[in-house]
Amino acid sequence: MTDWADTLVDLLQARGLALRRYAVLLCGNEHDADDLLQEALARLFAGRGYKVGPQGLEAYLCKIMANLVIDTGRRHQRWLKVRHRFAMPTHDEGRTAEASAERMDARASLETLSPQQRVCAVLRYYDDLTVPEIATRLGLAEGTVKRHLSDAARRLAEQLRTPEEGGENGDRQLGRTRS
Repeated sequence: MTDWADTLVDLLQARGLALRRYAVLLCGNEHDADDLLQEALARLFAGRGYKVGPQGLEAYLCKIMANLVIDTGRRHQRWLKVRHRFAMPTHDEGRTAEASAERMDARASLETLSPQQRVCAVLRYYDDLTVPEIATRLGLAEGTVKRHLSDAARRLAEQLRTPEEGGENGDRQLGRTRS
């Protein structure tokens, strides 16, 4: 095998399962996670990024996956704005993750976040990175990362609240109205 093929095999044997779980967290489902990981690996080795060394390889791959999720989300948002010009609207636009009777699970709640919010939340709470580290990894300003984390935390709190904790969204009990 070639040098890059050996590196790929070693990486997937050592960290393949963890990388796939990370991809599931980023994109919200297993099918898209497989595609995400495959695309990230293709970009990593096509771009000669594998020359970063074994220690930096996984971090670089995770950065590629995060950027792919954000880019895909942006592309999807642009498509939603212009698709009415090309096709009839579908009726599944309001599709949301199914909630259990007592509480929505964290994975379904992550699906409700924008791609930027989801990536920042995963990097903060799963990778345990600090705000400056997330900003550096994504090439964003720290204030932007804080805003994405704040928005994600607010939305997740709304999603995960039980009726006993304040109703559907808890806003009515707190005297706030949703805008």
